[in-house]
Amino acid sequence: MNHRQVLVVEDEQIVALDLEMFLGTMGYDVALETTGEGAVEAAGRLKPDVVLMDIRLDGDLDGIQAAERIRKEAEIPVVFLTAYTDHQTIERAARVDPSGYVVKPFNEKDLAATLHLALHKPRIRRRTFAGGPQTRGTGSQGSDSPHEEGIRVASVVRIGDLRIDSVHRQVFRRGTEIQLTKKEFDVLECLAEHPGVPVSSEALLTRVWGPQFVHYIQTLRVHLGNLRQKIESDSSSGIRIEAVRGVGYRLIEAGLTHLEHVSLTN
Repeated sequence: MNHRQVLVVEDEQIVALDLEMFLGTMGYDVALETTGEGAVEAAGRLKPDVVLMDIRLDGDLDGIQAAERIRKEAEIPVVFLTAYTDHQTIERAARVDPSGYVVKPFNEKDLAATLHLALHKPRIRRRTFAGGPQTRGTGSQGSDSPHEEGIRVASVVRIGDLRIDSVHRQVFRRGTEIQLTKKEFDVLECLAEHPGVPVSSEALLTRVWGPQFVHYIQTLRVHLGNLRQKIESDSSSGIRIEAVRGVGYRLIEAGLTHLEHVSLTN
């Protein structure tokens, strides 16, 4: 079970109930709101792990305006779920939060992958929703919890003989650095967050390039091709990027996968 809470903001009752049922089967706790104003209030009260936000809502606030208010107070990722496909709306949403943009009618696999990526995207700082001053964690308050104020959370991922350092944005194999471009590192980091789990092309494009580039499949293929040459150059490593037909891509390796999370104070 995920034991994560999703705040669904959707004014169409049938769609909202379908989402509640679908997300419930995935193990999420689901809270429902129908207006932008209600979403802002619920986000402050519930502090959900992620918000799934329709853009066209009844009331004074549309979904993007509501998301902007939520994001001003807390580092809660917002995934937009909407029928809008025009460039202006997509860019407006991405400026508020680029965590994800899913177009109705949506594919359940794409929605699940986008939510998963939004939930596991590294967060540099988490503020209190009340908007109080940020303080550095010291003494007994300087815990390893990523939810503490003033705590910087970093991840070092080890997969086979690869070491992926998200803080310094470096990748090493047996102590030797593998030179990657910014986008290549972002794609690898995304795949490495959950080794062996397929990530859809749409989710990768949204995460790395932004929702306005969700149809640039060839761009992704070119970067994956270059990344494969660098990662798979050592045949003894056993690490490779595998295409999963009809789903996307996954990072796999022959041996045991080890994931280590490291917390660093500022």
